[in-house]
This record gives sequence, C-alpha cells and structure tokens, in this order.
Amino acid sequence: GLPQSDERARSTDAGAMKWRLVYLESPFAGDVDRNLHYARICMADCLARGDAPFVSHALYTQPDVLDDDIPDERTRGMSAGFAWADVAEVSVFYTDLGISKGMQQGIEHAERAGRTIEYRTLGTDWRIE
Repeated sequence: GLPQSDERARSTDAGAMKWRLVYLESPFAGDVDRNLHYARICMADCLARGDAPFVSHALYTQPDVLDDDIPDERTRGMSAGFAWADVAEVSVFYTDLGISKGMQQGIEHAERAGRTIEYRTLGTDWRIE
C-alpha cells in the first residue's frame, strides 16, 4: 500500500508541518484520464511522505487554462512549471507508466539546475480495475 506518513512530516512547536517542496513529474499525454488519475495518486503518495508536491501538468491542463495539444500553450505550461521546479528542493519522477518526452525534458532541466532527482514507483495499488 501507500505509505502512511514519513518522519519529515512532523509537527513543529507551532503545530505546523515541515514540508519538503517537491516538483512532481508523471506522464500526461496519451491516455489523459488514466494519467491524471495516476498523477492524483502520486500527489497523495507525496503528501503521505511529508512532501508538498506541485504538479503543473495536472493544474495547467484544466479546462480554460492551457491546451496541451496546442504547441505554444504546451511550451508556456512547461516553462511555467519549470519556474516552479526551480524553487523546489527536489524533482520527483513517478515511473510506473514509463518516462514520457515531457518527463525527459524535466529530468534534463533538473540536471542543468543541479536539483536532486528522485525516481519513485507506486506498484499496482493505484491501478483502475
């Protein structure tokens, strides 16, 4: 199953959590419904680990925001996402569905920035039956 908690997610004197800022990467294009479902489960996994994830492809591709099928809008979304990635402590790549072209660009961006990269899998717990 998914982790219940992580020692990083501990209370401080003020009762607030000390969250690690992470930029979450997972596939988007292709089977968009499945991939967004997967991204949501990845977010839950991050939160259970004490990570505060930012998931640009799940946010910017909502209706009336940006259209991933329009090249200029895809580029704008990826650029905005990378701006957020640059303030994250780590880039986390969930790889149960492989590494997409967009994820590969994210790996290259993180490497150029010198940001820590983590690869994670969820196993079979997330799959739609």
